[in-house]
Amino acid sequence: MRVFPIQKKSDAHEGLSLLAARDGILLSIIMDNAQEQTRGTFRKKARDLGFHIKQVEPHSPWQNAAEGAIRELKCGAGRK
Repeated sequence: MRVFPIQKKSDAHEGLSLLAARDGILLSIIMDNAQEQTRGTFRKKARDLGFHIKQVEPHSPWQNAAEGAIRELKCGAGRK
């Protein structure tokens, strides 16, 4: 299965559909406070699929640690 990059932030809900189709429904999804996740189609689709939605506190040190780990993961995947 080929995955295409999302062209616009408003299309983030398509990644959620892909995740649900490929891996099934997760017990919960933890999101930051990005508008494309907290409003509109993404949030509605997450509720319809049965995800338990959690949001992190703004400027949380745990969120900042996760951002660094995600950055390293992306760099490693790019090298591979």
